[in-house]
Amino acid sequence: MMYRDLPQKPLDPAFRTYQVNVSGTRNIRTTFSDNELADATPIEGWRRIDNGPAHVIIRPMFEDVIIEKSEVKERVDIQKDKDGKETGRKYYYKLQLEYSFAARADVSDFRGQPIVRPTLAQRYSKKTWTSQEYNSYAAANNYLTNNREEIKNRFLRDEVMLALQNLSGTLTNDYGFPVRKADDHFWVLDSKKHPEYDSYQRAHQDIKAILGAVSPDEPLTEAIERLRAPMEYYEGLPKRYTGNDKADAKLRYSAYYNLAKLYLYLDDPEKTKQYADLLSRNGYDASDGSWLNGKANDLMDLFRRNGARTRHFAIDYANLRQPE
Repeated sequence: MMYRDLPQKPLDPAFRTYQVNVSGTRNIRTTFSDNELADATPIEGWRRIDNGPAHVIIRPMFEDVIIEKSEVKERVDIQKDKDGKETGRKYYYKLQLEYSFAARADVSDFRGQPIVRPTLAQRYSKKTWTSQEYNSYAAANNYLTNNREEIKNRFLRDEVMLALQNLSGTLTNDYGFPVRKADDHFWVLDSKKHPEYDSYQRAHQDIKAILGAVSPDEPLTEAIERLRAPMEYYEGLPKRYTGNDKADAKLRYSAYYNLAKLYLYLDDPEKTKQYADLLSRNGYDASDGSWLNGKANDLMDLFRRNGARTRHFAIDYANLRQPE
């Protein structure tokens, strides 16, 4: 099931446009275009503005890659005959480099008020790269001599793109509206001898099909209506299986668990809590009741912080206005 997540750290609701202004060394400017760097730094659910004012300004700042250390490593391949006696040796060599990189970002609003200033990479955090093997020490050593700038630019491209990917992920999680996929883990009756087996399987298959068709851009109205029958089936199970034995308790547990999970997906955390409480009191695997209650509380808090009641709505990017 797909849904549109809400910001974990919502800003002013009017803030829905952003701009990316990168600063860095000459190598940054010659390796990347402004558009390439901006493309790598989306805030999902926001509109990017390349010219003119935007609500949020993202200023990534990059330093150069520095090769801190180089070393040629030797590997010996000892050859032996069938009796285990050494018959010869082959020597292989590979270049090992240690390098560093530094980057940070300044994110502020259009009035100049700071929002966040994350560190994207730190110079003390060294990285290691190893070349392919060569047949001679000189060949391995010469690879660095002959290709130093190409190697540094390769490292620089990888590090800048990784830094922007991480920055984009953080900004999208905190302030954006990313489309996510919910897991579809539901309890399923797998005993073919049980009298509810066929009905349970049908309900499960119906739910999978209905949730699989849910769009993050459309209201849940149709899905709720289509889910009515399988949910009514789950609601009827605890009324028919009222015994104190483990088998009945387990079946009630499955119904309560699935209903609590479904209401969570349907953006109804209050109903989730109702069935989570029933699950806890049922006595079979009560810890899942606490877990589902926690999930419901998290969703209620997310709705409260965003002034929202659903995670299913379309975004009209053309109407996300710039600040005036």
